Amino acid sequence: MSDPLAARHQALLSRTAAFERASSIRRPPTTPPHSDTHTHVNAFGEVTQILTPSKPKGRPVFRPTYRPRSEGEAPELEEKQEEHDTDDEEEEVKVSATKTKTRKVIESFHAILPHLHDLLMEREVDPCEGTECLCGRGLRTVRCEDCLDYPVSCSECFMERHRGLWTHWAEEWHAGGFFLRRDLRHFGFELDLGHPGGTCPTPRPAVDLIVVDVNGIHDCRVRYCGCRGSEVSRLDQLMRTSLFAATTAQPRMAFTFRILRTMNLEHLECTANVYDLAATLQRLTDNKYPWRVPSVAKQLRRVFRVWNLAKEERRCGLVVEKNKHAFPTRQEDTLLVFCPMCPERGVNLLKGWENIPAEYKHLIQAQNTLDGNFKISMGCMNAGTNDIDLLRGRGLQPDAEEMKKYRNSPDLPQSSGREKVPCNNLKAANEQQQHVRNIDCTYNGIAQGQCRHVFIKSTADFPKGEDQKTVDAAAKLLLERSGFEPNLDPSAPHQPFALSYDAHCQYCVHVDDRFQHPFLKPMAEHMRTCTKIINAAHVYAHAGDCIYRFGSFYMEHQGHFHGETCEYFWPKSNAYAAMIFKMNIHHGHEVYFYVANDWNWKKYMNAPNELHKDVIYARRQYLRFRAEFLIATEQNADWVERWDAEWTDRHVPGKHYRQTGKGKSAVITSPYKHSQVKLPNLESVLNTLLENPVQFVFAGSVDSAKFAQWLSDGVALEARQRHLRLLVGRQSKYPSPTDQETIRREREALVLVLDPWLKLRQQYFGDVQPNVGRARRTLTKKEARYKSTGLVETWTLCLPSDLTEEHQDKLRQAVDQEILIREACAFQSIRLVGLIARELIALGYSKDLKYTGPQTKSRERISRAKFRRDVAISSYNDHRQALINMRGLEQTKLAGRPDMKVIDAYIGRSVDGVRVPGASTERTGAAHLWERSYQTINMARGYSERSSGKRLMADPGPSTPTKRKKLNTGSKQPSVKKRVRGDGWVFDIVERGTLTDAEIEAWEMDGERVRWFRLEAEMRHWRDEHEMKQREFLGAIQTLRMEQAAWTSRADEIEKEVPPRPGYVAYAREHAAMYAEMAERLLELGDTPLWVYFEQVRAGELPMCSSEVSENVERMEDDDELDEADEDVFN
Repeated sequence: MSDPLAARHQALLSRTAAFERASSIRRPPTTPPHSDTHTHVNAFGEVTQILTPSKPKGRPVFRPTYRPRSEGEAPELEEKQEEHDTDDEEEEVKVSATKTKTRKVIESFHAILPHLHDLLMEREVDPCEGTECLCGRGLRTVRCEDCLDYPVSCSECFMERHRGLWTHWAEEWHAGGFFLRRDLRHFGFELDLGHPGGTCPTPRPAVDLIVVDVNGIHDCRVRYCGCRGSEVSRLDQLMRTSLFAATTAQPRMAFTFRILRTMNLEHLECTANVYDLAATLQRLTDNKYPWRVPSVAKQLRRVFRVWNLAKEERRCGLVVEKNKHAFPTRQEDTLLVFCPMCPERGVNLLKGWENIPAEYKHLIQAQNTLDGNFKISMGCMNAGTNDIDLLRGRGLQPDAEEMKKYRNSPDLPQSSGREKVPCNNLKAANEQQQHVRNIDCTYNGIAQGQCRHVFIKSTADFPKGEDQKTVDAAAKLLLERSGFEPNLDPSAPHQPFALSYDAHCQYCVHVDDRFQHPFLKPMAEHMRTCTKIINAAHVYAHAGDCIYRFGSFYMEHQGHFHGETCEYFWPKSNAYAAMIFKMNIHHGHEVYFYVANDWNWKKYMNAPNELHKDVIYARRQYLRFRAEFLIATEQNADWVERWDAEWTDRHVPGKHYRQTGKGKSAVITSPYKHSQVKLPNLESVLNTLLENPVQFVFAGSVDSAKFAQWLSDGVALEARQRHLRLLVGRQSKYPSPTDQETIRREREALVLVLDPWLKLRQQYFGDVQPNVGRARRTLTKKEARYKSTGLVETWTLCLPSDLTEEHQDKLRQAVDQEILIREACAFQSIRLVGLIARELIALGYSKDLKYTGPQTKSRERISRAKFRRDVAISSYNDHRQALINMRGLEQTKLAGRPDMKVIDAYIGRSVDGVRVPGASTERTGAAHLWERSYQTINMARGYSERSSGKRLMADPGPSTPTKRKKLNTGSKQPSVKKRVRGDGWVFDIVERGTLTDAEIEAWEMDGERVRWFRLEAEMRHWRDEHEMKQREFLGAIQTLRMEQAAWTSRADEIEKEVPPRPGYVAYAREHAAMYAEMAERLLELGDTPLWVYFEQVRAGELPMCSSEVSENVERMEDDDELDEADEDVFN
């Protein structure tokens, strides 16, 4: 047996020799002056060129060198650093040293490009051309263009060797001295059908047939088999030869199965349309004169529709009647690919689900979303009323005839006394509706329904804008495709159902009345009892209380369901919008369905991989938020019991908020909502500005609501710039590859967001420049150099606070708006600093403790919290300075407040301490934020000011002073005089206006209360999400096993039929094996009810993952384990 090392060494030498031969070709120099090119062959035989600047006189350079390595040692690049005269040379060397793999590969090809030209040109001739063929029947004049390494031969040999490859192009040597492309028909070839690779003894007369294959359009002569008279039609003979006839009677054109499969994938993956594919085939046939080749677009379009339909009917098992025998709850002739993870009645719903406790109803709940898309529309020039509907209600759209009757029927009367619509300020949606209503289209949008796993289930066309009648039809079809029982008795057990829709606050008011229509009534009971959600991306644009009534993050049993999954499919479907717009209705529905069903199929095949990741992620998130919740509970131990008693029923569905009044006068209270306090709140300020618009006079007529939104966006962009600047500062002190990548991405994202915002600024302010002489604060030399770099985080946004006083006087209305927003943002920063200060206490941080140990994850948490604290402090100072620039500080509740420093964020005593009698005057939490600790008499006598504050982790009860750190003055220190406590300026009744001590304390504890409830909700949601993912994991196994059993059963039954259908049997067994393979990647489902297992998990009696799930989960987890803190918290 040969030595592998010797063989590898020999291969290395061969590759090196080949490269040297290639490099010996004469070519013009490609290296720049003052540079050296070095050839390097690594241990794997890969050849690269290293380009390094040569060393001119007096110019030392940075040159990579290689050192000898011991046996088995990996190659290592030593960098020899020499002195440089300029920074430009350093940058040039860095760019050269950080070449990507792609650049190296392309450079290696570019270096030998002339040699590649030589090799390509060698293919234009053949040295054996004109010599006698081995068969002795003629000269070598023909070669194959499609076969690899086919030797030139005579025409007779060529036809014999290509009797089964008759769509290959032949290249015949022309008298002019070049090869010319030919079809086999040119050499007299005629194809006999019905005899693969042979000839028919009794053929019928030859006829012309145009055959379309992946390499072009071929003009062929075929002879149909006449062995059995006229029993076998031409269509049958073509199909058995893998040719799909363009017509059923007397076909003159056919398409190979290979081209139809290829076109199907190009259509789904590359969004290619039929006409582009037909043009491609013409150019593949003759790229010099493509107009000479007949167009096959019309025939291809017809055949392509039939081919796609046949493919869908085979994939869903309709050809073997799978649903009829194995899935009675599904529509028998449906073509949809169903989600294997969603709980479906009769498929994978948990056994005994009727008796499941209410605490675990999320294990059987189906979560779905509805949304509208107005990019998909159909032009009125191709109504296509005479076209055939191939889907007939089996796809995403409801049956066309039933939908027409429903749309033309009169609306049912609505019940009186219903609550008025609580939210009607969706201005963006209303403006969009007005826009789409003016588009001259047959249909100008679609309503789409899908599950939380983004499996598309239903669509319905909007005739003129988003109307509730169309949404009702899509919702009804969505419920049917989710397996819900029609005409359900209200007293019977029903499966929970959650529906997300971005206008639910308006849609749900009269939904019960609308679903009494005969077309919708079978699903009326499910719509009445469903949980109504507004998705997370849209709920913030609604009125302030909609977030508490319809936000999923405050509802029980919803897991981490944000309800915005419809948006995931829009980029894919919108790529077909222009194509669908020019089609008739039925054809457009088909194309959209095939794209959506292919999307479903790809997600189906990838479900096992995603489920593993989801279970792991949900478990880690639950442990993370549980740890944060326990910390918050420990921080507020004195208040938690009181808060919990006020909202004991918050975990009951629908009881997470309380409403008084109706309509616009309704008042919502919720444990997750901040109380109405006198301190400014950004949310209330924006709502006031948006709900009371006026017209500004500057820059023409500007709506104050739009300007307020633009101004708010500008303050948010300024916050992103501030965060990025501080992140750059941290990166310069503590370099981190993660922070470096974050900075790069944030800069790119910030440039994209700033571009449209700056265009609006130009529209509002024109060419007004900021007052560069009045900066927010004096910059250091280092900061001035950083600002001169022109990076995106250093740009001045030119808000009203950045302008001169003269310009501010002209824009007084804009300045007044910014004063309100800045004041609210400043108080928001104060609240945030207080919360982070309490978090640092819970994490065990002390300003007096010096860390010298290894960088643990606990210290990393502290570091991240300190960075967020610094960002919040910088934010407050910037907002305060902006108010000063606008001469508006004195008219706000921030009047008299100084700049904030880091020392102001230290809390005097531990929040864990129990209050003792007489401690009511002690300031704790965010209130103590503004207290300058203790004022020390004779501070200038050598005592450090920074150490004069109270210790961070003082004993419970009244705080005691700590020893002060003496400065090294070299002389004897005086005795310490008694320190007296100075009142914090926040608590001075004169400076804080009308705010009392009770109001300040209510403001502080209100933030803690809301934070505690929200952390609890987040923890419970991730707990439910983890349990739901395990149920999906096991439910997917049950679905796959059921699919395998259904295909196997049908294969066995068809095998016994007479006459036999062996093709159907083989197809069914192939699919059974496919589903069995997918199921093997998951696990078997146990017999124990899942909620009983989770009860034991919550009680701490069992591990978080069941034995079936944990085996695969542990195998799929990353190498790094969960950190010790999380494990300790959970255990």
